[in-house]
Amino acid sequence: MAKDMPMNAIARLLGEHDTRLWRILHYYVEQAIEAQDLSHVTKISTDETSSKRGHHYITIFMDADQKVVIYATEGKDAETVRVC
Repeated sequence: MAKDMPMNAIARLLGEHDTRLWRILHYYVEQAIEAQDLSHVTKISTDETSSKRGHHYITIFMDADQKVVIYATEGKDAETVRVC
């Protein structure tokens, strides 16, 4: 559901508070990131995009060959790349 719906809509459907659902989602995303095998990655591409109206940007790092997202984070400047 989290892939296709806003978290507050999911919370209403499940009768659960959205902060709890966010904690659960973050836990499993962190587990998936740690389990990634990136040994086959030879080229990385990046894309900066606006996540909301205004100036809320995210940077996405992808495996250029497999076209799979490796990492996404807030920001769009040089510091964003340095942190990753």
